[in-house]
Order: sequence, then C-alpha cells, then structure tokens
Amino acid sequence: VDRIAEFRISGQLQEHFYACTSSTESRMTAVTPVCYVGLQRSAVGVVLEDDAYRNQATWMTWDAVLAAGTDMLYLEPFSTYELVWKVFPLQRPGYYDLLNAVRRSWDLYQEIPGLFGFVHPWSKERMYEDVRCNTDLERVDFLERTGIQVAASTFLYPGTEGKSRMLFGGEPIETHREAAPSFTAWRDMIRRHGTTTPCLPYLNIHLSRLTDGETLDGLAQRFPGAIPLNPWGEPVAYRQGWLYCILPQVGNPVGQHLNQLLELYLDELEFDGIYLDEWDHSRARLSYGHADGVSALLDTDGKMVRKVGFVPILSRDFQVEFATRIARRGLTLFANQFDATLTAAQLPIVHFAEPVDYGSYLLSAAQLGRTPLSLHLKPR
Repeated sequence: VDRIAEFRISGQLQEHFYACTSSTESRMTAVTPVCYVGLQRSAVGVVLEDDAYRNQATWMTWDAVLAAGTDMLYLEPFSTYELVWKVFPLQRPGYYDLLNAVRRSWDLYQEIPGLFGFVHPWSKERMYEDVRCNTDLERVDFLERTGIQVAASTFLYPGTEGKSRMLFGGEPIETHREAAPSFTAWRDMIRRHGTTTPCLPYLNIHLSRLTDGETLDGLAQRFPGAIPLNPWGEPVAYRQGWLYCILPQVGNPVGQHLNQLLELYLDELEFDGIYLDEWDHSRARLSYGHADGVSALLDTDGKMVRKVGFVPILSRDFQVEFATRIARRGLTLFANQFDATLTAAQLPIVHFAEPVDYGSYLLSAAQLGRTPLSLHLKPR
C-alpha cells in the first residue's frame, strides 16, 4: 500500500505553511493536521483528519506537489484502519478562510467564560503583581482591576524535606490534600469579600513529582506499566531526578489515581473546575514501552522493527472520560496546548496557547483551536 498521498496542484504555488501544530520536532509531523497552499487566484487546504494520520504523518513539498506521508503505520493481520484526509478548495487565497472552513467542519466552537489568569497565593516572588498586594482588599481589587474572571493556581506542598514544592498531578492523593490550603484559603478569602470568581486548581495529567523521598523505582511500583519509556527503555524525565512523565489510560493505575484526585478537587474541596496543563502530552509524545495499535518503527522495506505508542492516542479515551465527567457537572475546563486527536478536539475545553515569542507555532495552533486564545508574552 502506498503510504504517500500526493496532491498535484494546477498553477504556480505561491506559498504554503502549516495552520496548526503541537509538535516542536524539526520535521513537520501531522499533529500539524492542516496545510494551506496559496495559488495566484485561489487556494487549497489539505487536512489530515484521523487520529493516526494526524500523529504519524510528515508534510513534504516539491515543485507543485504537496505530499503527506507516514512511515509508521502498521496493522495486525486482517485488521483494518481508515486514513482520512480532506481537501478544502477555496475560491480565493485566504488562510483564515481555510481555518474557518475547517472549524465549521469539525464544529470547533466553545463558549469562553471569561478572562483567565494565574494567581500566586503561596509565592513571595514580587515579579507577580498579585504577590505585591499586601491586604485582602488589595487582592480582591487586583481581580477587579485586571479583569480576571477565572483564576487558577498551582498547589504548594510543604513536604517533609524542608522545602516547599509545586505539585503536578501524579503525586499521592494525601499529598494534594495537604497542599490544598495554599489555594483554598485564598479562594475562601475572596468569597468572604463577595467575589465569585471561579477558582481552578492546576493539574498536569502527564507528570508526577517525586515527593517525600519517593524514588523512581517507587513511582514505577505505584504506577506499574504506566510510565512512558524512551528508546533505551528508561522512564522519560521532564526534569531528571525529580519530575517524570506518566501515562493516563482508562483503568490503568494513573487513570485510577487521577479520577480519585478529581473527586478530591471537585467533591471534597469544591473547586469550580480544573486547569489542565500540557493537555495533549508532556515531554513524552512517543512511548517506546507501549503500543497504540497502529504505530510502529519500520525499516526502509516497510518491515516492522518495533511497535510504539503515541501518548495522545494512548490517553485519548481517558481524556474523553475525564473531561466529560467535569463537563457534566457544568464546571469550567481550561487547558493550555491543543488536541493531537480529532476525538479529543470535540471535548468542551477552553484552550489557549502559551507562546515564548510571536513566531511560535503555538499561535498557529490556537487559530485552529476551539478557542483562539493565547497568554501574553512575558520575558523569563
């Protein structure tokens, strides 16, 4: 089977670029699902729609040819899979016309409940404007003055190692419970002053910090079979020695843990929703220790060398279940980063980009997302 789809274009190719991406790899992989090609009097968009194609494929152009190919697709004997791509012809050159056409096709529309902003009730870093507030009334005024209508914060855990540490998501439930007062006290304070701003705790479903002396071996025992591996079979570190990637799936130990954490946040602590960091994946986009059923490393003859798994595909069903549980309560879901599967793109989540500069691919991703939002740029 040919693994290359070619689109021959009549006329001189004026420009081409990628409308959306969530990959920082040098080659443009098909989590860049949309490619825009401008001609002299018209334009065409090519969209890679199915979940495997979006994650596996690479765009290529030469002369007047645009190609989308994958060298990773494999199938078990007698199994089937449908690769789906669409062509959007446009009567005139117009990048945003293409984006709007794709958004209509995918029904990517989401109500934005208000201006989102971070607060830092546990911090002493005066680089944050809210930290410079000295009284409760000044903190309440800060929300009104800035126009923040949805507030989010991380949790700061006092720990047993003599130093407070930010939590991510995979740490033990009791650890999160002990850390919660760093934000719940701030929330309760603004409530006493009549402010009803929704408050969202920070959560990264793909990361776990080693706390209270936990080792990497201990993390592996707590989440057996649920840690992404690199090509050498090692756990993928986000920060070597203390922060590691985990893999949430329906029914696996990480998925079970995160559902318990959701009960803590929403039932016990009564937060107004969740802020999801790095929603599609964190440092590990590909796990060499898992198989997603359609992805493999192939040699030049197309023979399978090794089955692998894309984290967005592996965690897709969990994301759907997790986000749906929150949405059914009528609560607010914000997330930075975007969806690497069309399935997840249908979830009622307010997405925003977190770019470092104005040339960031994340801004292009935001333009195609459910909610074309971005954080402001801030020097580090």
